Amino acid sequence: MGKTTLAKALARSIDCSFSRLQFTPDLLPSDVTGVNVFNQRSNEFEFRPGPVFANLLLVDEINRASPKTQAALLECMQEDQVTVDGHSYELGRPFMVIATQNPVEYEGTYPLPEAQLDRFTMRLAIGYPPLAGEARMLTEQTVDPPLETLEPVATGGEVLELMERGPRDLRRGEPQPVRRRAASPDTPGRAPVRGRKPAGRNRSASRREGEGACGWTRITSSPTT
Repeated sequence: MGKTTLAKALARSIDCSFSRLQFTPDLLPSDVTGVNVFNQRSNEFEFRPGPVFANLLLVDEINRASPKTQAALLECMQEDQVTVDGHSYELGRPFMVIATQNPVEYEGTYPLPEAQLDRFTMRLAIGYPPLAGEARMLTEQTVDPPLETLEPVATGGEVLELMERGPRDLRRGEPQPVRRRAASPDTPGRAPVRGRKPAGRNRSASRREGEGACGWTRITSSPTT
C-alpha cells in the first residue's frame, strides 16, 4: 500500500526523475530498455529510450514478467547502462530500482533469479496501516495531497557524492554506520555474512524467512498512527 507514492516521494526528495513500469506476462525487453525506430526522413535508425532511462525506476509486480524480460534489468542495475543492437547507452546517475512482487504462490509469477536478487540492497514488507492510518491517508490524498508540497532536501549530485564517499571510507578502514549496526549481535533480523548459511537452518528455510545467502534481509516495518 502506497508503494508508488513512496517511490515518487523519494524521487522528489532528491530532485531526480521518476518512471514507473508495470510488468506483465506479455512485456518485452525492448519495452523496458528502448528500441531503435527507423526514421523515413533521415533514412536512419533512431534510438527511443525506454522507461529505464530515469533516476528512480519503480517496477510494479516484477515477478509477473517472463525471465527474459526480467533479465533486461540485470545490465541496468549492475553496469548503469543499456545495450541495444550492439550500442551502449549510459543511464542517468544516480540510478535506483524499486520493485514490488506478488507472493510466489500466486499463479502467473516467475521466481527472480539469484543474480537479480543480489542486485537489490534490501527487501521490505510494508503491510497495511491501522484504520486510523487509512482514514488519514484518504483525507490527505483527496484534500491536500502530500506530494504537491514536497520539497527536495538534497540533489542528485549530493547523492552521488555520498555514494562515492562510501568506497573511499571502506578503503581507509572506516566502517560505515550501516555495516557497524549489521555486525552488532543485538541487531534484530541481522543479515548473514555473504556466502555463509545461517547457523542452524537450511537454505530454503532461511529464504522463506527473508534471509538469503546473497546477503539481503527482510525488514518488516510496523505501521504507526
